Amino acid sequence: MRNRAMTMFTHLISPDVAKRAVITLGWMTILIAPAFESRADPGAGFSCHHWGENAKNVLADYRIRLESGMDNPEAGTKEMVSYENMNEGKTGKLYYDTIFPKVFALVSPETIYVIAKEFCESMPDDAFIPDNFY
Repeated sequence: MRNRAMTMFTHLISPDVAKRAVITLGWMTILIAPAFESRADPGAGFSCHHWGENAKNVLADYRIRLESGMDNPEAGTKEMVSYENMNEGKTGKLYYDTIFPKVFALVSPETIYVIAKEFCESMPDDAFIPDNFY
């Protein structure tokens, strides 16, 4: 089961996302979490592509939890992104409220990428800095 889950995961994640952060989840490592940046500073290299990739990683995490037979995979995926610690009305809560229903419906990685990227593009320039995200 582990090899199958890891093979599936490596097909869903892009190499540039793999460089950003590492979270250990039991017997495996999940790569996730783009850096916080602002579109207000073009030199910062912000791109809504990062948030599309993040959504693909959340989807991969959820699929691995399902295939591994973990209890309550939805709660585990929400816990991984610290969803319960996010404040209502903040960008993070809005972002995950947008992608979680699609993640839990197991849409394709391409579909979740587009949904997350479009969400990002619809937000104000400073929406993804930490003070506004949580």
